Amino acid sequence: MSNTISDIMPKILAHGVKSLQRNSIMPRLVNNNLGSEVAQQGETINIPVPTVVSAVDVVPNANNPALEDSTISTSPLVLSQWKRSPMFHLTDKEMTQVKEGVFFPMQAEEGINSLAVVVDNYILNLYKQVYGWAGTAGTTPFASTIAAASGARTVLSKQLAPVMDRRMVLGPEAEGNASGLRNFQDVSFAIDGNAVAEGRLPSKSGFLWFMDQNIPEHTSGVKGGTLTINGAHATVGVTSVSVANSAAGALVEGDILTFAGDSQTYVVGADVTWGSAGNQAVTIQPPLKVALAGSEAVTLKADHVVNLAFQRNAIAFASRPLNATDKTNLGVMSETVVDPVSGLVLRLEVQAGHKTVQWCYDILFGASMPRPELACRVAG
Repeated sequence: MSNTISDIMPKILAHGVKSLQRNSIMPRLVNNNLGSEVAQQGETINIPVPTVVSAVDVVPNANNPALEDSTISTSPLVLSQWKRSPMFHLTDKEMTQVKEGVFFPMQAEEGINSLAVVVDNYILNLYKQVYGWAGTAGTTPFASTIAAASGARTVLSKQLAPVMDRRMVLGPEAEGNASGLRNFQDVSFAIDGNAVAEGRLPSKSGFLWFMDQNIPEHTSGVKGGTLTINGAHATVGVTSVSVANSAAGALVEGDILTFAGDSQTYVVGADVTWGSAGNQAVTIQPPLKVALAGSEAVTLKADHVVNLAFQRNAIAFASRPLNATDKTNLGVMSETVVDPVSGLVLRLEVQAGHKTVQWCYDILFGASMPRPELACRVAG
């Protein structure tokens, strides 16, 4: 039996990788940090982040100027997520059919799909750090125009996001709207005629467009009363403001706020609760852009679907191999493969049960948002 298992493990892994490629959206679109070193849950990877530099004047001189170092900074990313698929079982006949290339178990396919969804959801839920805003809460964008894309493009440009490698990731409703617009349906509007024929959204308005069924919806806090700025905040750049509430209420992490007289949108960094009327410190990002005199009205954006526009370096993702050892003496075998498309490192583990052979995939990964200024919500 061990020879049969050794023969079919590469086939099961190969099918698994193909399924990941079909179902993993977000890992393919972000800054994917590849690596082959074995790791374990909880380890930290330092993601290189280039330092912003400025041009300097040229001053002719007999001597060469002193060398100027450009330090590459890093952003920590924790491999915090270790997930496995549900175990599936193969009979002797099914293992023979896999070996002969005529069968692949449906439950193995579903197991891979479950892992792809987990990874997508984890990356997408980093939206709670995104403060850029375009569109209207509660209104699915692209119903009649691509104005929401123009708005997102403007926000990203104001936030100094590079113009290359920008992505637009939409939920099913927004993507359905966009696909019905002439901008995407009419070949005369499209650079890629094949995209029109195949029902894909072509490159448009400076973005590569994608549909992701796992796009989240943000449920905003219930503010309860009227929110206003409590007292003067003369120091620009602070990351906490005092907010007065006229009644009991709450804000939740990821809420979007605006302050009267300030065009910037801010994201709430942690949950805040008012048990009754009073003042509470609210953490915000980005740091405060304008001085506040006090008593300015604070507006909370309503519930919204979080379609995302971003430049790829906004989000970092990494997956690493788990230990793949042959423990046949303990009834366990494992093999690992790296998916070159999604960057996910997939391990297949096989162990003997009571009169059965049990198969299971698992993955180790982490994601972070080192550059939230390179992203924008496209509200729906």
